[in-house]
Amino acid sequence: NYNYFYPDNQTPPVDIIDIQLSELDSLFENLSLEDLQNVRKQLDSAEDRYIAKNVLANEAKRLVSAGV
Repeated sequence: NYNYFYPDNQTPPVDIIDIQLSELDSLFENLSLEDLQNVRKQLDSAEDRYIAKNVLANEAKRLVSAGV
């Protein structure tokens, strides 16, 4: 829904899409079911791409801090 965090009037390059999908796969593989449900709720309620991107970035930082 958020055009891979690119501006609405720009098409993200295929390599950027591939990288982002790979990063999302890695993130989601390391989340517990409870954490995944929490992230989904936050993403579903995100009003714009900036909030959604922040949700994902914060979750990734949390996992890195936990040594995952």
